[in-house]
Amino acid sequence: MTATRRLSIITAVVLAVASVVALLSWNRSERTYVLEFESAKSLFVGNSVEVLGVKVGTVKQIDPRPDRVRVTVEVDADQKIPADAKAAIVTPSLVPVRSISLVPAYTGGPVLPDGGVIPESRTAVPAEWDDIKTQLVRLEKAVGPQGANRDGAVGHLLDATATNLNGEGADINQTIHDMSEAMATLSPWLTHKHL
Repeated sequence: MTATRRLSIITAVVLAVASVVALLSWNRSERTYVLEFESAKSLFVGNSVEVLGVKVGTVKQIDPRPDRVRVTVEVDADQKIPADAKAAIVTPSLVPVRSISLVPAYTGGPVLPDGGVIPESRTAVPAEWDDIKTQLVRLEKAVGPQGANRDGAVGHLLDATATNLNGEGADINQTIHDMSEAMATLSPWLTHKHL
């Protein structure tokens, strides 16, 4: 076999493989959806879109608006999304890379059409540390020396509770243990049409 013939066979095989790959890529399309969130901190273009923890698409565009954030995602065309689907921004690990989780998984019925919108009323965002810290500061002020404990009410409550329970720890422990055993005994009976 001559070098020219061998080169032409290799070229033909490479072109055939490239054509098949291009054809498969061309036939595989995505559906586009718009998800409306209250906020989208730490969400970026390229983050994954998942159903039951399996990647089915990616975030394509993030569009901040005055009252919400519109996130455009592309999902594999063969992945059906229920018409009443919900979306949540989640942090799947300790690394602060976020993804979007669509729920529930499709089991039948109407599907969300291409270009469909999941409104803010059906989306959720994770609590941010700054928001949690703000709430804790408010709580501390509400029950602190300038709030509910202004006259020492919280301190008096804790002192009275400690005085009343002084030396009763073993009895309280036994009571809780006995109640647990009673519930374990009654549980099978309560769960069999006796409610």
